[in-house]
Amino acid sequence: MTKFIRTYAGKTVLFCLCILFAAMTVASVCGAIVMFEEEYYTTTPEQLREHVLQGEEWKRGCAFGADYLQKAGIAEEVLIDSDMYNYDSLDNVLETDYPCRIVNNKTNRVFYESATLAKAAQSDEYTYNTYLFGVKHEGTLVRIAYGIDTKDYDESYTVTVYRNNNAPLTDKEETMLRAAELLFSLRYWIYAIGLAALLLTIFCFIALLCAAGRRNGTDDIKLTPLKILPVDVMTAAVVGGIIGIGVFGFLLLDHLDNRNSVPFLFGVVIAGMFVPSASLLLALCMTVAARIKAHCLLRTTLIYYVIRIFWKILKVIGRVVRSFLNWLPMIWKTVLAISVLSLAEMIGLLVLDDTAFRLTAWFLEKLVLVPLVIYLVISLRKLQKGGEALARGDLNATVNTNGLILDLKKHGENLNSVSVGMAHAVNDRLKSERMKTELITNVSHDLKTPLTSVVNYAGLIQNEPTDNEKIKEYSAVLVRQSEKLKRLIEDLVEASKAATGNLDVALVPCDAGVFVSQAAGEYEERLQAAGLTLVTELPDEALRINADSRRMWRVFDNLMNNACKYAQSGTRVFLSLYRVGNEATFTFKNTSREELNISAEELTERFVRGDSSRGTDGNGLGLSIAKSLTELQGGRLTLAIDGDLFKATLHFPLI
Repeated sequence: MTKFIRTYAGKTVLFCLCILFAAMTVASVCGAIVMFEEEYYTTTPEQLREHVLQGEEWKRGCAFGADYLQKAGIAEEVLIDSDMYNYDSLDNVLETDYPCRIVNNKTNRVFYESATLAKAAQSDEYTYNTYLFGVKHEGTLVRIAYGIDTKDYDESYTVTVYRNNNAPLTDKEETMLRAAELLFSLRYWIYAIGLAALLLTIFCFIALLCAAGRRNGTDDIKLTPLKILPVDVMTAAVVGGIIGIGVFGFLLLDHLDNRNSVPFLFGVVIAGMFVPSASLLLALCMTVAARIKAHCLLRTTLIYYVIRIFWKILKVIGRVVRSFLNWLPMIWKTVLAISVLSLAEMIGLLVLDDTAFRLTAWFLEKLVLVPLVIYLVISLRKLQKGGEALARGDLNATVNTNGLILDLKKHGENLNSVSVGMAHAVNDRLKSERMKTELITNVSHDLKTPLTSVVNYAGLIQNEPTDNEKIKEYSAVLVRQSEKLKRLIEDLVEASKAATGNLDVALVPCDAGVFVSQAAGEYEERLQAAGLTLVTELPDEALRINADSRRMWRVFDNLMNNACKYAQSGTRVFLSLYRVGNEATFTFKNTSREELNISAEELTERFVRGDSSRGTDGNGLGLSIAKSLTELQGGRLTLAIDGDLFKATLHFPLI
């Protein structure tokens, strides 16, 4: 069944059936309305026959009255205010000599009486009916109304029409009776017929909409060649066609009414109006359904094309305006905005004379200006938050540019670019540091094993008895340099582990003053040999910190060793411990022998030495190792340089 419906033949059959059932539905509704108005459910067939014939008599009496009043010279034109049409044309209605009388109700004057009236009044074969109509004079125009209250009219007339009960029916009366009898016989069945026709109409309509755009053998939607026509243009054409058919049909019905045509012709005309109108409407519905399935209904409308072209024009204008605004500096944009606003205010003051209008204009201006200012403040706050986050070092912070426009959006994007660039730079730096650390660790580990053998064998050579002074000198240099190289490798390994946090740290409560005393005892002789005087300072109270004594001693060892190597001979070295808030602070101060032409931050970098000439023994790892070990223990190391004064400070939280 589905395959047949998707074919052209199936759609054609469904289309015709849908129109047929729709016509039957409309005819059933109209027939039911007529039956209620004509009281078919409360009358007998005989009463129905009398009612139909009496209606024809009424029209005949109207024709007599209107024709006679016009021919009698009462008026040059007669206008009938009713839906009744003439029984015959005005030229021959009097010549038929129907039994009829017209009497003026005010003067009781008989305006007309046919020759056959007396015979009809005396015969039992005739029956009569009486009708009223009013006449209103409007200049040369006489307005006639039938079947209404005539007290508001200038004159009123009574028309008496006789009918021969044995006379044969005219063709029109015969047709009217057959139509009435058919409706009477269907007065109860018409509801079932109408309901069935309605259900079948709905079924056919839904089936046609489902089949619209479908073809056998594929689920793709295939539109007809009419797809090039915009759907709103087609809708307007269909509506115009239906209106045109209706106008033409009603004109034709009016012509048939004036010609006193049989009801069959009226049915043909009405069917001729309904079928093409319904066909056009159904075809339009199928077209709309197919385009909805193809997801192109809106895109195939003339309104869409117009809006699209208009939108493109607006986009071009917007690009031009945006380019102009982007070209203008921020200051000139502000000046331009203030100038336009001031000009608008001046024009308003010149044009508006009424105070009420001025207040209204002022209110409307503020209604636009205040939200704009609030928007600018919110946008600037967004940018401010982004800048503050970058200033704090939060490289993951970004400015939400949604809702920002023009320079505000551009500035937000610039801030985001800065954070992205900084994040990339930091990641690259960290990656480089990790690679450097891994390289140092791996290379140091590979060098440590052969170097141990070199140190051992150099010591053995030095201890061998010999009288050759050169061999003794060479062996002493070999031992000294191999030991130096060994220390360098050990420092490299330790610096690498400390920087990556791979050293084991066992924090225990310690007396901070013990480290100062131990350093003073260990380095007193070395400092004296270097011409330096050690000055220590301890607090009166005991300061306890959490520290790893082994790692802590390495920090002190590196800092004191630096003092021995780089301090100016004949000066003092200060080692102090004191309390600052909730912290224990160790201070190392000495006067540098060489000029300190680098920053304190650079001194904590690896392989950086205060002795730029590198004339002393050292590898530039001491401060870097000290800083890393201090941080592993929960403290921090800070350096300060003031001229030739070098100061290192250790901060540890008290417990």
